[in-house]
Parts: sequence; structure tokens; C-alpha cells
Amino acid sequence: MIFPETFLNVSDNCGAKTIKCLKILHNKFPGKVGDFIIVVVKKYNPKKKLRPGEIHLAVITQTNRQLYRPNGVFIKTFGNNAILLKKDGLQPFSNRIVGLLPFELKYKNLGKLLSLAEGSY
Repeated sequence: MIFPETFLNVSDNCGAKTIKCLKILHNKFPGKVGDFIIVVVKKYNPKKKLRPGEIHLAVITQTNRQLYRPNGVFIKTFGNNAILLKKDGLQPFSNRIVGLLPFELKYKNLGKLLSLAEGSY
């Protein structure tokens, strides 16, 4: 479950390492997998072009809470992760995504993220 002021890890190679949630879009509380959030960069890689304090759009990819599926299966992940998106649309900020992504992102028009990821679960 993601609330405002929650710290998340970044699952791509855009240069940010840790981000902080400022707002969950569409006023859905708490934020779940596939929800869009407004974030600010906290920790970063100095060799990349992102800097701390920059505000970006992100999508939640993993939460500490279980992800329930309609067939009765639940999936537990360890950590809150997100992927940064460009401000103009649903395009990712980077060109590689580290780790696995849930298949539910396909239903939220985020198939581009699934094609860049190492795999899906």
C-alpha cells in the first residue's frame, strides 16, 4: 500500500535510486500496483541526468502488500518499487527495466513497460 510520503525504489536505469510519493492520482487510497503517482527524486546516480528535487510521474510496480488475483492466487513481493515515466505520456524514462513486472500492467495500457522488463509474473 502506497500513501503520500512513502519512499519507493526505482526499478529502471533512469538514474534515480529512491523516490518519494507526493500524490496518488485519481485520489485512490491506498495506491496499488498499476496506479499513477507524482514523485520527487531523493537519491540519484550522479552520472545520469536526473537530479534530486525533480518532480516526475511514476507507476507503481510492486508493493509490500500482497497482490490478489481473481483466481485466488496472491503474490507477495518484498519492497515498494516504481518506474518513472516521461511527463508527456505513458513512455518510460529509461530504456531498461530491472526485475519482474506483474501481468496486471497490461490491462492499464502499460504494455510498453512489460516489453522492456526482464519478465512478468
